[in-house]
Amino acid sequence: MSISELILQVVYINKDENTRIELEKAASSLFSTYVENPEQLIKIANLAATEPDFIDDIEEKIQTSMQIRRNQQIGTLVEIALKNALEKEGFRVERTGTGSDYLMEYDIIENGQENIIEISKEKKSFLVEVKSTQKNEVKMTITQGKTAVNELESYVLCVVKLDDTNVDEGIVRNGAHFVKKIGEKLDNSIKKIESLEWDINKDDEVSVEINKGQVRFVVKNSIWERGEKFDDFVNNLKRW
Repeated sequence: MSISELILQVVYINKDENTRIELEKAASSLFSTYVENPEQLIKIANLAATEPDFIDDIEEKIQTSMQIRRNQQIGTLVEIALKNALEKEGFRVERTGTGSDYLMEYDIIENGQENIIEISKEKKSFLVEVKSTQKNEVKMTITQGKTAVNELESYVLCVVKLDDTNVDEGIVRNGAHFVKKIGEKLDNSIKKIESLEWDINKDDEVSVEINKGQVRFVVKNSIWERGEKFDDFVNNLKRW
């Protein structure tokens, strides 16, 4: 049986019209991608048939890629909203790369680096760490936590709470909370980690999580929901 005959058989055995259409699209996409290198397509088919975790691994990569793109979109929308509100007041709003210590689930990642937003005017500046979530928590790395502590007066955590995957500037503005001096909430946890004396207490507003040897700070929504909403944050900045 030829490949085309096999695909036709799979497609038309399924009685659901929507599924049939999606299968046809998938088959067409695969053929167009691997038409010059069918050996790779055969390898993929063999892996899918013989490796139980192959599809799960692919699905995980797809979800991670989608999360990265969504976070990039949210970061861009926050940046645009801040520029629209502040640049006419003499502020400068721009992205800056901070390194490779990031959390793909929450952070803005471009070219393998976490990006944060810098707001400056004359000799003053703020660093705005943007994180998105659909949960009642966000997580921070050790490096992010130490930066928040060391740059206490100029480091702001911005959490954008989303109800679904559809985002636009209005949704981001309404869902954003800006937490100033978040380092005050992290300082004690960092000291305990450095002295190896911490307790993992998930009832705290900031708790410590260890997963696969990586230490993370879990910041509960009770902290960032008390932060300033977008308009309040912008209006307070204008008073500089």
